[in-house]
Amino acid sequence: MTLHAHLRDARARLSAAGIPDVEAALDAELLARHALGWDRVMLVAHLPDPAPAGFSERYTALVERRAAREPLAYIRGIQEFWGREFHVSRGVLIPRPETELVIEEALAWARSRPTESGPARVLDIGTGSGC
Repeated sequence: MTLHAHLRDARARLSAAGIPDVEAALDAELLARHALGWDRVMLVAHLPDPAPAGFSERYTALVERRAAREPLAYIRGIQEFWGREFHVSRGVLIPRPETELVIEEALAWARSRPTESGPARVLDIGTGSGC
C-alpha cells in the first residue's frame, strides 16, 4: 500500500469520526510525518512509494487516537506556537492559536508604555503552558 493510500484512508477515517474534512486532511498528513520522522517535502516526494516497514501499524494507532478525538498536540507531543515548537503532554494546556492575538496585543501595549529604564516588562505567571 502506498503512503498516498494510507493518507487517503486516514482522511476518510477521521472525517467519519466527525473531524472536518480540511482538518482531517491536515491531521492525516501531520500524523504520517510524525510516524515517519519526515518533514513535508520528504513525505510529498514519497507519496507514490510503498509505505516503509512498520509504518502501517504505527500510523493506524495514531489515526485511531485522533479519531477518538484525542488532541493532535498530545498525540505528537508537540504544538507550534508563535513560530516555535513546544513539547506538550496531558499535564500541559495546549497553546491555542487565538492566544497569539493576546501576545500581539500585550506586546503592542508594552511598547506603547516605555518607562525611564526602558520598555515595560510583563510577566506571564500561571496562565497555562508557559509558552
